[in-house]
Amino acid sequence: MNYDYEMRTKDKHTKQDAIQSYIDDPSDANRRTLNALGIKDRQVKEAKIQQERTAKERAKNGRPNTNGKNRSSQHKKEVKRETLLSATDDEE
Repeated sequence: MNYDYEMRTKDKHTKQDAIQSYIDDPSDANRRTLNALGIKDRQVKEAKIQQERTAKERAKNGRPNTNGKNRSSQHKKEVKRETLLSATDDEE
């Protein structure tokens, strides 16, 4: 196999194991391991959510929204467009 592929796979498994260890036991030692590997809180939060979901839910819903931002701005834009269109229709 390719050396680069093996190293990336090894790093990936190491990070997954560290995240799982922290989820099982959120101790200071596990937190330091996460920090040393460069794993963000968002990744841990996402892993917790993914574990709680079934395979069908994960396939249907995709990745969970863990950034804390809601997407209401898009909805507000759509409502504003509708009001503009309805205002022009009322005038006619």
